Amino acid sequence: MIGLWAAQACMPAVFAKELLSKGAPFLFTYNDLKIISAVPLSDIKAYLHELGAQETSELIYEYSNLEIEISVGINDALATLKVPQYAIHVRGDRGLAETFLTDFRFRFLSAGG
Repeated sequence: MIGLWAAQACMPAVFAKELLSKGAPFLFTYNDLKIISAVPLSDIKAYLHELGAQETSELIYEYSNLEIEISVGINDALATLKVPQYAIHVRGDRGLAETFLTDFRFRFLSAGG
């Protein structure tokens, strides 16, 4: 069991996507991680372009063997103030996805300003 896990953890995300499309989702560590962000959409897009991510279709980007999808239209109400929020889905190798999300959070870290 440990040997199988080690082999899965080393599998490239591109190969993992190919296996998933063939109906073998249990063979690798392909993940869909999601965060909710109130960062303006224009800032998210600018950040992705700074990284060199390629927009493959509207609000879907590819970066470093990851697929990043932005879902628009989530609103959160704080009293009478409506705050637009975006769901950011990161699909691919779990380690790469977690690193991307950590960097994303650090980039937009704010203490109320």
